[in-house]
Amino acid sequence: MTTIKLILSKGLNFPSFLSLMNAILKKIFLPKTLKHYEKIGKPYGIIIHDHMLKFHNNDIRKKIKKELLD
Repeated sequence: MTTIKLILSKGLNFPSFLSLMNAILKKIFLPKTLKHYEKIGKPYGIIIHDHMLKFHNNDIRKKIKKELLD
């Protein structure tokens, strides 16, 4: 019997299983990701938050802000 079928047969529904897996993976990988983010110098185009990850190779927000305010 697969792990998922075993968990479902024990009464844990699939959305609860996914939430549990999400929490476990966040606990493992979020600190590691934040550590690496600090190590590479906190690039402006990368946003790491508990609820989202954003990676912008060509982030032009600073440029636009400067153009609008000048």
